[in-house]
Amino acid sequence: MFVGKLDLLLNQRNLNNRTPLETAFDALPRRKSFEAVKIPDKCNLSDVFFINCKAKISVLLSPHEYFILTVFHHLFETKNYDGVNVGELLAISINKSRIYPILIMKVYAEREIQHVLEMSTKIPFLLSKSNSPYVIELLLNTKNALRCDGKKSALHEIVHNDRNIQWTFHSLSFLDPIFNRYSSKFLDECFDDRGCNLLHRSLIGAHLNIIRYLINKRMNLWQPSKDNKTSLEICIYNSPYTENGIIPTYYTLGAHYHTVEFLSSTKKNQVFVLIAVVL
Repeated sequence: MFVGKLDLLLNQRNLNNRTPLETAFDALPRRKSFEAVKIPDKCNLSDVFFINCKAKISVLLSPHEYFILTVFHHLFETKNYDGVNVGELLAISINKSRIYPILIMKVYAEREIQHVLEMSTKIPFLLSKSNSPYVIELLLNTKNALRCDGKKSALHEIVHNDRNIQWTFHSLSFLDPIFNRYSSKFLDECFDDRGCNLLHRSLIGAHLNIIRYLINKRMNLWQPSKDNKTSLEICIYNSPYTENGIIPTYYTLGAHYHTVEFLSSTKKNQVFVLIAVVL
């Protein structure tokens, strides 16, 4: 009976036609970049919000985030996500650079998140514009990041090194599943909305690490783009500047890392923070 009343309350809409959960997401302050990820001692990101991880949630989360966690835990227990627009909530979290709502949904609504990422063209592309390689690695994969149908492709945007962020993943193994699933010949002809393959876009954006990786994976240097330019011609036309007018050796408008804070508590529940920079 209580569960039924709780569901009724969670589906009530205010004068702006927003549910309590949607209102909590709307109220989250926007951050300039994704905040540091705080991981309790002896926990990892996959179980930080589960009961077996003895986390002081009040240290990790803001009041709005704590409410979001409570609601998604309830939805997970009841297996009832009817009326919850996970795609919209994910988009709000990305636009506001809020890492914890994303992690909460990844834990308690994983199937719904994967469905959104696989069916939506907007969300993966939005993720490709975020300033955190960690968030990219967390959510994108071979099924949802790559498009070869002449439409916008998140992975093409990432290797382009958009805004000269110079993406720094934990390792380029993030790209390995692409080549495990597809041949280099297939990827040579995997064109996005600009008529370019992955190698073309990495050359346009002067993303040196990715260029080397793709060449080592035997992508064809002589494969022309849809406007009939080879990799060499693209280099000549763009040198010495990237498409957005900045010399490739200068990288701006984004961090080269995502900070992870490991939290440890004493018997008096005092919290000590060790900051680790993930390069």
